[in-house]
Amino acid sequence: MKHRIGEPNTECRYPVHVAAGFIGEVFRWHGDWFAVEAGTGEETRHKGSRKDPGKEKAAAYLATRAGSGLITPTAAPPVKDPQALAEPPLLHPRMKDNDEARDAARAAIAFIGARGWTPISGYPGSDNPWLVRCRCGTDVMRYWSHLRGRNGAEPSAHRHDGCTARDQATAPKTP
Repeated sequence: MKHRIGEPNTECRYPVHVAAGFIGEVFRWHGDWFAVEAGTGEETRHKGSRKDPGKEKAAAYLATRAGSGLITPTAAPPVKDPQALAEPPLLHPRMKDNDEARDAARAAIAFIGARGWTPISGYPGSDNPWLVRCRCGTDVMRYWSHLRGRNGAEPSAHRHDGCTARDQATAPKTP
């Protein structure tokens, strides 16, 4: 069944639609993609690879189930406006809430804040997409591992395509 993947929400979940309506969401968590059926909230894991990251595979799974009548298309859930959030939670809802995770979140938020990024959603850990706002006002998905610099390298001065606020100064590396 033909389907369309929409723009991600504040939790980095992509809505999946067919002609008849919304059939669920797909999202990445620690390298795998998950499909969440509309109406049930049931999750299924879809392994990806470098050549096929898994987003399309997870969305196609939902479309196949909708085509078989196992998912009933519905109206799309309301989109949460990131501008309306007073303050994002410290941790992403899927993160374990413990001292280590909270300490890592505080360190990451302080580090990106020094570079002009503001979190829009809770800290998801290093290998998961994180919705952040650039100092130019654009909301983008970034990975903490990329924001802090990878493999001992400094973070890239390139913030995102079309950015008018390139990094002017380098903040200290993370501990």
